[in-house]
Parts: sequence; structure tokens; C-alpha cells
Amino acid sequence: MRHVTAARTDIGRVREHNEDALLADTALGLYLVCDGCGGHAAGEVASATSCAEIQGSLAEHGEELVQWIDDAAGRERVARLAVAAIRAANQRVYEMAAQDIAKRGMACTAVLALTVGNHALIAHVGDSRAYLLREGQVTQLTDDHNLGVELFRSGTITEQQINDSGAHATLTRAVGPQLDVEPETVLIELMSGDRLVLCSDGIMLNVTNDELPELMAHTPSTEVPDVLIDLTNARGGEDNSSVIVIEVRDDDPSRGS
Repeated sequence: MRHVTAARTDIGRVREHNEDALLADTALGLYLVCDGCGGHAAGEVASATSCAEIQGSLAEHGEELVQWIDDAAGRERVARLAVAAIRAANQRVYEMAAQDIAKRGMACTAVLALTVGNHALIAHVGDSRAYLLREGQVTQLTDDHNLGVELFRSGTITEQQINDSGAHATLTRAVGPQLDVEPETVLIELMSGDRLVLCSDGIMLNVTNDELPELMAHTPSTEVPDVLIDLTNARGGEDNSSVIVIEVRDDDPSRGS
């Protein structure tokens, strides 16, 4: 199987600068979106630093990543490597903030996909999301780490009230604000035709999960980032927005994309 990818990040219509950062390293099979936390100092530094740190950490284990789907032990080992890479980024951002008063409080989210053949490992911290589009159905692969979700799980508020209450804006996990962080991971087996979508929350402020299947059904993968970001901006674009799409294909690479 091979993977066809497309990516785009955009400042939006309101913000003065873009605090999102994204990375598509096809050699490693690593795809990553980081979103500098709104209202925090130097969010763009946190997101760019995290991208570089995570990529560097995983690049040190490049040979293991190529072979990781061979057995259950290999898959577990790579999950640990992904978690360790995010934790290394967390420590780096935390230390940078501690050393520079201008960067105090900086933080970011992180959602990554590591792909080899017909498997993908998703790891994340914060409220940037990963989705799987399969046969016209969209599955959200990650759970947001924010106060709204925690209140919903405890029965304090309804799902509809998560955004209305403003509690979704308070992250309960992020890269940087504390010395350590606990990423979550999920391993999925991919099929030909599947699309993985990684995005910052700027997209989901304006595009609902229910809209995604119709928006993506007749859109080539290479155009999906443009479609989602353009719609986000048309609906206000109050935040930065970033999208990476990875489509799984089992056709002959010589036939082109």
C-alpha cells in the first residue's frame, strides 16, 4: 500500500499570526499537527518546537518504524516511542518557558499519525483531532482533552453544552505547561480507500463531524485541506486552521496520484 498526502495551514480571518504548525515526513511515515494554545505566550514557538522535537526523536528510531507492524511486540514498542517523543517535546517546551519569561505559559496540542503499510498509530494530547473516513462514514479517533469533555463524561453538562458553555476552550492536557504529560494512543488497521484526517480545532469550530462525510465524499484527497479550510474561513475563520489528509491506496505507484 502507498499513501497519498496533502496538507495546509492557514492564519484564518481574525488572528494576527499563525500559531499552528504541521509536518508531513513521508520517509518516516510521520504526520503531525500542533496548535499553539490561544491566549498563551509564544504559542507558535511551542508548536514549532514540538514538531521539530517529535520528528527528531522518532527519526532516531527510523529503522524500527519501518518494521513496526511485524508483530504485537513491535507495535507496542512503536507506541512507546511515539509517547516518548511527545513527552520529550513536552519537556523541551516546559524548559524553554521556564528559562524565558517572555515564553512563560506557552503550550500547544499535538496529534500525530505514524503509518506503515496498512497500519497507523495515532497519538495525541489536547484537542487537535484525528478522523478516519471509511466507506462514507467518519469516525473520530481521538477524544478532546478539555474541560467540556470531562464535564460531559461526569454528567454535569450535555454534549450540546460543551461548546455553548465555553468549557471546550480549557485544555486539561497540553504539551508544555507541566513537566510531564500523558498522551493517548490508538492503533488502527487501514484499508485501501481509507483517509486519515488530522486537524487543529480551528476546523472543528466551524465544521461539524456530521458534515465531514458529505464534504469529503466527492473531493479528491489533495483538495480536502483546501475545502475544509476555505469553509472554515467562510464561516468566520476566528482561529488558525490546519489539515493533513493521508489516503491509503493499493494501486501501482507508476500510475500516478
